[in-house]
Amino acid sequence: MIRTIILFEIRIVRFIWNIYLKNFNKFKALFPFLNENGGIYVVEDLHTAYWNCCGGTGIVSNGSITDPGTLPGSSINFLKDLVDEVNFVGANTGFGSSKHVTPELRQNMSEYARHIESLHFYNSICFITKKP
Repeated sequence: MIRTIILFEIRIVRFIWNIYLKNFNKFKALFPFLNENGGIYVVEDLHTAYWNCCGGTGIVSNGSITDPGTLPGSSINFLKDLVDEVNFVGANTGFGSSKHVTPELRQNMSEYARHIESLHFYNSICFITKKP
């Protein structure tokens, strides 16, 4: 008898992230369906978020970004907000571990603060890891 054990599952969701406002809704809709034992959501083509046509403010001639935060509706700002969510426990308790979360604090945690383990940024790509 041969038994197959699946150690992990990979799901790839590909869409054009740079059409900024619509994709927040896609992320919100798809993130809960990542594997309940953890999963990774990949956002690519982040460089396009700095383009004027995609919610960014562009690059000035000296090479610096005119507004590092870009516009409020941009994918970069959305991802920056997720960084705040990942650090919610540490910011409110002084400890990064979830064992320090009180019932009162847990009530104030967003879905993302409860379920995102980490964000990893690289050139034009971000990996959002869901907690197991």
